[in-house]
Amino acid sequence: MRPSKSYLLVFLPLLPACVSPTPIKDINQKYSEQLEQRGREYKIKPGDTITVKFYAQDPELNQVWFVLPDGRTDPFFMDDSVVAGKTVKQLQEDMKRYYADQVRDGELSVDIRPAEESVIVEGQLVRPLVFPYHNGMTMLQVMGMSGGYKLTACLDQVILRRGTDVFRVDMSDYHDTPDDLLLLPNDHIVVERNVIILIRDYIEEYVYGFFPPILRSLFAF
Repeated sequence: MRPSKSYLLVFLPLLPACVSPTPIKDINQKYSEQLEQRGREYKIKPGDTITVKFYAQDPELNQVWFVLPDGRTDPFFMDDSVVAGKTVKQLQEDMKRYYADQVRDGELSVDIRPAEESVIVEGQLVRPLVFPYHNGMTMLQVMGMSGGYKLTACLDQVILRRGTDVFRVDMSDYHDTPDDLLLLPNDHIVVERNVIILIRDYIEEYVYGFFPPILRSLFAF
């Protein structure tokens, strides 16, 4: 007996969109200019948080500063110099010169956490949250910070909403993904339920939901 068209239509909304995932390297390439600008040409502004780490030095040298409304960070930081308006590279060079007489090896990293910028992660994750954005943030990092994915997650079609663009990304390998997706401020990541769970929930609500309670108990999943 062939299934009727109406029967098949019941399950059509449950099927995932037939869209091939976009390779991660293609998304990174499309936004390479913006990512490069934020990494090297991003200009520090009031409200940003600056994290400085010196390599092979006393950990007490590592500092975290908040950029004040006047563009300074701390009255004792680099002779009260203004850091707002500088790029990350410019600040790194200034700090190397400033600390040249205090440390033998001036190798350091400067990480900027921009003010009022975030990344939204929701769906089938242990702890879906809104994370403060920082330069270099990746999808693997936010999925890890969310506690990882649930067994109900559909990892081969993770949705990334970026402005007016919507991408589907294959994260099914998760820990073995050769390329990591670099994020931008206000990215919205959605991990949907897999199709098996969708069908199960649909049947429970729209099929068994019409059965009398005694029959539902007999056919319960």
